[in-house]
Amino acid sequence: MSMVTLALFFYFIPVNYREEVREKDLKKIINAIILSIKILSFEIALFGFFRILF
Repeated sequence: MSMVTLALFFYFIPVNYREEVREKDLKKIINAIILSIKILSFEIALFGFFRILF
């Protein structure tokens, strides 16, 4: 779900705010993927924690 949200976020950013340099785009995509993996792992851990409590 977090990857879908990030993809929609980058899709709807106005063109004025996007950088024209193509070299940094790959770095931003990699950072977004890493951030998505971190958020997903946190959500799984949080779900497991609350599953144990309740």
